Amino acid sequence: MSVSADAGVPRFLERYQRFEKKYEGDPKGLLRGLMPFLQTASHLDPEQEIAACLEKKDWERLNNLFFQLTRVSLLPGAPTGYDHSGRFLAMLDLAACEGPGAVARYLSPELGLAKNGLAMYLHGMNLLLCLLYCKGKKAIYDVRKVLDDAERFTQTKRPLWERAVVQFLICLYEDRPAGMRTAMKEVCAGYEQMTLPRYKKMQCLNAYGLVILAREFAPEEVFQELRFGEGKNFSLGFLEWRLEKGELTPALYLPYPEPAGAANLMVTAEPGPERVAQLKLGDKRYSPRDQTTWYEDDKRMAEELLSKLSV
Repeated sequence: MSVSADAGVPRFLERYQRFEKKYEGDPKGLLRGLMPFLQTASHLDPEQEIAACLEKKDWERLNNLFFQLTRVSLLPGAPTGYDHSGRFLAMLDLAACEGPGAVARYLSPELGLAKNGLAMYLHGMNLLLCLLYCKGKKAIYDVRKVLDDAERFTQTKRPLWERAVVQFLICLYEDRPAGMRTAMKEVCAGYEQMTLPRYKKMQCLNAYGLVILAREFAPEEVFQELRFGEGKNFSLGFLEWRLEKGELTPALYLPYPEPAGAANLMVTAEPGPERVAQLKLGDKRYSPRDQTTWYEDDKRMAEELLSKLSV
């Protein structure tokens, strides 16, 4: 049982009932509005839940919690303002709690390389796409350019965590275990310095995602050279459990209570696939550059998700 259920559910239901009232007589509008609503309203306290799972060493429950938080973060309805690069960190989280297969289902090769987003997101997403669709295969992207651009990013003065995540992926693509070991230490150390909600800083979910990706894409002899240290935000116990499980289909940590039960179907439905489009193309109010910029097409993604629900 969740430790915060008794405290969190009444507050959530009170807020949900106010939200539901806005969509009286519009069931489809209610479902569409539910996507961004769930990203700002929760019926559980992640900080308490993570602490409880760590104390009990209940790794399955911890992974279910990560799964639920990650799936909520991937719901369409709150556009990032970027193209698919805006989902880079969520893809690391998805790899951590479900596996690389889930990442590949979310990111199709037809998306192409990312061009619109923050530098770390762009380099990270493009390296991830190269791992998925070029490493050990006939390359469909300009891998050398992606690697060189990412390497230049790691020489900048961006935060340590950002540079370390990108460096890990570079070394993973190039099968450099020593570089991956160094980068992982810096990922966890740099994560502590980031400005994040406290519950996110309790466990560096991105770091677990990087290890799961390494397990998938590094040759066995390279992966065996990796060593990971216990840390305040990195549990070797959870990592060992997770590595034993391979691809996972987790369960919800704490299902949503009625009358918000449709949220359970929404969160457990297969997320994505990611869609991008030139959303401002042909709109003379925007500059030629803005018109040709690619953005996440969250409206199309929302409609596709709604079509999967049986409510």
